[in-house]
Amino acid sequence: MRAILLCSALAVILAVPVESQTCKKAPPPFLPGLFPRAVEGYPLEFSGVPGGGCMGMYRPPTTARRDSSPWVVVSIDVEPSETLGESAEELTRKYRDMATPYFTVDDWPVTMTQRSIGDEFVAVKGSLRITVLVKNGDHGKASQDLATPFLHLLLGKVPCG
Repeated sequence: MRAILLCSALAVILAVPVESQTCKKAPPPFLPGLFPRAVEGYPLEFSGVPGGGCMGMYRPPTTARRDSSPWVVVSIDVEPSETLGESAEELTRKYRDMATPYFTVDDWPVTMTQRSIGDEFVAVKGSLRITVLVKNGDHGKASQDLATPFLHLLLGKVPCG
């Protein structure tokens, strides 16, 4: 009897539609204010506002580790598309349709691209496009593991209307 009740309850729970992550476009905040002072032991070395967006660099705190360890450049720009970034489900579908590799951070899809300058991770949420570039990365899990805390902190600061 318990098994029947448990299965019935589970069927009801699974039948309820799950609301996807949404983030309606909102006016972008003061971009330099989004950058954390340090992430996972990587201090913010500088941030600047080149060409309308904002960029920050995070390198290991010691000179000895800077030459051999990965480090991160974070860019935050206003997303020019009027709707891209309002729904995690739509982005996920778009990435699947385009066969673009992605993973999720806080249920939000993030793409990864290997470039000659490093491993690039991009999340589009609400009115912002967040790019985390891992320099000296491994083109795989270690780079993703380093980018994830940055993405987690920044995605949580994106204003949603």
